[in-house]
Amino acid sequence: MDWNLRTELLEFAHYWPATFLAFLLGSLIGFGLSYLFPTPYRAEAGLSVVYNGDFFPRNPDDYKNWYLGQLDVFVKSDEVLQDTLNRLQQEDPYWKTVSLDGLRQSLHTYWRNAGKWRLVAESSVPGQANQAVQAWRAAILDQANASIGAANNMLDLTNRYNGVIHLEAEAEMRLQELSAVTSALQSWQTTLQGKGQAPLGTLDRWHLLSLVSRATSLSSGSQSLLTDPPAQAAPAQSYLPWIEQTLADLTDETDIVQKQAADLASQRDGLNHSWTEANSASAGLSAYMTVKSISNDYQAATQVRMQGAAALIGGVIGLIVWVLIWLGRPLRRARN
Repeated sequence: MDWNLRTELLEFAHYWPATFLAFLLGSLIGFGLSYLFPTPYRAEAGLSVVYNGDFFPRNPDDYKNWYLGQLDVFVKSDEVLQDTLNRLQQEDPYWKTVSLDGLRQSLHTYWRNAGKWRLVAESSVPGQANQAVQAWRAAILDQANASIGAANNMLDLTNRYNGVIHLEAEAEMRLQELSAVTSALQSWQTTLQGKGQAPLGTLDRWHLLSLVSRATSLSSGSQSLLTDPPAQAAPAQSYLPWIEQTLADLTDETDIVQKQAADLASQRDGLNHSWTEANSASAGLSAYMTVKSISNDYQAATQVRMQGAAALIGGVIGLIVWVLIWLGRPLRRARN
């Protein structure tokens, strides 16, 4: 028997009342089944999420959205949910039978941006949905504010760390200058020991005086040396005690700066350790974020019925069944 698609479509179109009845019957069945099968109860609570717009990173939208995504991950993390479960177990023995994954599956967040977030808890028992959403919100507020506090601490530690790094760089430069002046004076010390009683030339004396002046600026203990240099006509070797005193002051100053550098290095390591701990405690949240509860924004558990969706699905299934019955007609005819 020949089968023609155009003929079948034209014939099927003449049976539109049966098609409509199949959809209507399926919708009624779906609508009825939505009342027969149990549906969960849903409780909701509001959460205020504020992002500080006074902070301007290079890509503010991406930066903000990334941190909002981090908050969404945070509110469903094991730490927050374990805190929630601990609160619930103190309130009702039933929650001792619920696992962390089971609790996670019953909790949902709905948000588009910073502003109002909706926390939703679903359960087959209305009281348990109410308990879950309130305990979850309380746990989020405590944990999020603690993490945001740690993020603020990170900013302070970062500023202090940068300050210590700057002081370390200054100490290192000072040590290098002290070392350079010390080496130059030691070289002069060797040179003067071989000059005997001859006086220094004018240029050599000015050079030596400028070198001691530089040493004086580096060492607070050498201030008196510039006011009491040997006379211009004095023998070259008369400068040796003067240089030795300058070198002794430079050695003392070098010891002081080295101790300061060691103390700064210890501070840097301590700040780095504290920053690492604060970073872990921040859980990836931003210091420019604020999370608060919204007063009186709470909706007690109500039963969620999806009559519209159930009716639509039932109608589509009714149409599919009717089409399958229609397509089976040629097979039935051939068999007969």
